Amino acid sequence: MTRESFRSQIWDLPWRARSSGFLTALICAIRHASRVPVRIEIDRALRLDRGAAGGHNRWHPDIAAVASCEPGDEVTFEIRDSRDREILRSSSHDDLLAVPSLAHPLTGPLEIRDARPGDVLEVEVLGYATDDFAWTAIWPGSGYLGDLFGRPYLARWELAGGLARSEEIPGVAVPACTHAGTIGVAPSRALFERALARERDLAARGGRVPLPDPELAWPPEAADGLRTYPPRENGGNVDIRDLGPGARLVFHDGADDATYRDRDDRIQALRHRLPAVSLIR
Repeated sequence: MTRESFRSQIWDLPWRARSSGFLTALICAIRHASRVPVRIEIDRALRLDRGAAGGHNRWHPDIAAVASCEPGDEVTFEIRDSRDREILRSSSHDDLLAVPSLAHPLTGPLEIRDARPGDVLEVEVLGYATDDFAWTAIWPGSGYLGDLFGRPYLARWELAGGLARSEEIPGVAVPACTHAGTIGVAPSRALFERALARERDLAARGGRVPLPDPELAWPPEAADGLRTYPPRENGGNVDIRDLGPGARLVFHDGADDATYRDRDDRIQALRHRLPAVSLIR
């Protein structure tokens, strides 16, 4: 499929809703004239923390790349939703309380050949293709509104024709605003240590900081890795609507290598709130 035919189809596909649980795969590219297409495929039948290939759920400088590309190549990322298929059409409000803290399952890392420390990495988002199901959830005590809700609440969305509709929010149709939630480059060892020290200090002073936790971490060598919730100097959980098709992101690697993790230069990882596919350059 050419980029033009992909783009012509993408507008007729369901959106990547701005909440938790829905893109089926995400496609990205790393800037210049395209060569042989690269695609990072995943197995959504197996949860990432249980050994699925092609991803990780921590920021860590020692995670090996799962694919590589040349500068300018177009790269397709298949992407998991932020709870890795633990929330389904059949899920209820109370089921949310049993969903483990899996966020965020990321696709990558992707190595960019010949990138060097100090290089600037420009990433252009070419398009997204989404699943037809999404979800939005409120957990008591979690997030900006967590202190206002005493019980869990789940909205299950059906995506069609560029709109999202939910039986839990009747009479409302939300227009598509497909965008990446988390994207970034692998932290260098220096950045990793600096961020860890900064966040431990903040936690010691009473701040709400998700410190490293080996439970559910993947891969095993990233058990002491940074959690993916906050954005940092390497990118991360930026979660803004402007990361839609046509967006260009600029990362300063500041690292000892170059792996793009849809989140690292190694692009380390890429994540949506629904299953999706993303094309970047």
